[in-house]
Amino acid sequence: QAIWLMTHEDLKLNLLKGSTSAEMLSRAQLAIMSLGICTLLPYNCLLNAQPYFEQHAFNGLDFPFTSMMTYSLCLCSAQIYMTCKGDGFTVNQRMGTAFITEVVVCISFFCLTFASKSHGHQLYVPVLVTIAVLAVSNAVLQTGVFGVAGSINQGMSSAGMLGLGISGLVSFFVSLLVQGIQHAMNPATSDSAAAGMTVALVMWGICIL
Repeated sequence: QAIWLMTHEDLKLNLLKGSTSAEMLSRAQLAIMSLGICTLLPYNCLLNAQPYFEQHAFNGLDFPFTSMMTYSLCLCSAQIYMTCKGDGFTVNQRMGTAFITEVVVCISFFCLTFASKSHGHQLYVPVLVTIAVLAVSNAVLQTGVFGVAGSINQGMSSAGMLGLGISGLVSFFVSLLVQGIQHAMNPATSDSAAAGMTVALVMWGICIL
């Protein structure tokens, strides 16, 4: 439904004529805002899991730095490619590819985070590869969402940016909630890294759903 609203030519034509109904405009803005949330939510999950990977699974491998560099380089490279050579990809193709990839990535992160408790350094490269795939998927999704949103009007672009901000807030509040629950169940523990892993598992489960 979000893709249909974003690519629906009647919406653009009616906006130009000033005859778009408030209901359709609101639905389109909500659709783009939800896509903005989906764009950053998986990466925010990764940020919550970084302390766990750094202190436990990948201790001594400087995971926060390598994961950030992997994500940033792949994201920027993919965005440059999509900007210069992406005209051959329709919005439906971009969204479909991004959504399928995001689900696969979230499932992979869920499994890798859980498996890293026992396999540790053996999963370092697979996790970085999964981060690279996430970055490329986000680049495809972002160029599609904001390209179409910008072609409609400024309000649509603002809705997408609002979605990006909401994804960070959702991740933050879920992190506080999980850590609060863990502290209430076991006040003696001070391992925030383990709490971060639990937050990441919860968030990636939400992303899959």
